[in-house]
Amino acid sequence: MKRTTTAWCARWGIMVCSSRRTLLPPLVVACVALALVSCEADRVAPREEIVAGSTLLEDILNDLTGGTSTVGGLIPPGMCPGHYDLRPSDLERVARCKVFLLHPWQRRAANIQALIEGAKLPQERVEVVDVAGSWMVPEVHAEVVEAIAAILERCSAEAAPEAGRVAERVAAVKAHGEAIARRVEEASLPGLKVLCSDKQEELARWAKLDVVATYGRPEDLSVAEVERLIRVGRQAGVTLVIDNLQSGDTRTSMALAEELDAAQVTLSNFPGAFDGTETWEKAFARNIELLIEAVRRQP
Repeated sequence: MKRTTTAWCARWGIMVCSSRRTLLPPLVVACVALALVSCEADRVAPREEIVAGSTLLEDILNDLTGGTSTVGGLIPPGMCPGHYDLRPSDLERVARCKVFLLHPWQRRAANIQALIEGAKLPQERVEVVDVAGSWMVPEVHAEVVEAIAAILERCSAEAAPEAGRVAERVAAVKAHGEAIARRVEEASLPGLKVLCSDKQEELARWAKLDVVATYGRPEDLSVAEVERLIRVGRQAGVTLVIDNLQSGDTRTSMALAEELDAAQVTLSNFPGAFDGTETWEKAFARNIELLIEAVRRQP
């Protein structure tokens, strides 16, 4: 029996644009947290020279600096960066670091702005890696490595990569990408029709998947958008629905997959979110293997 979209959403426990949470302004949270930091002076951790806005940045920094600088990541890999709640320890770490390294989109995020303001961090200690595109894609990742190296050379003589290290890393990234591309071809992924989270679209297209339609965060989907995705997916013969781990609840993508008689898979945009994926190389390879495994179990 055909179900209405509202009943379908209720069955899966999916809330579609029906409510919004009321949160304290990020700057208020930051100020409160900074006050709490002053009460924890007896537990101050060793100063990190560089605080990285993600585990993706942290991985590259650790590789390029070779342990000559203390590097720490800010946001846990499995969390949505834009919805990460500030902690007193985050303000402490950022206030004391020499360089705060960020993705381009993080500079505009309310939680990061609040963190910088709350920590009273001078703008000259905030560095943005200005490279567009998905950093999980090998060609883009190689650009990011070169951009970070240039920032380190400008900001910190101690953290600057050793001669030849950047070229080695870039060559390794490209070689890894070529090896995974061969794996994609061998698994016959190119041309498969998919619905995809907009946060995983570039990786899906890199794998030569046919992205029929994309969708945003589950809580932002309207009933009309869910209906459209089902209609478009059926018409195109979608065989796979790709979700993004950091976007949160995966029930929407799982429900879409069931309606379309398709497989469902959840990928990650950051190293460390899945066991054994603490580096970009491992996280990227794991994403592709997850795609292959999902296609093999397609209904």
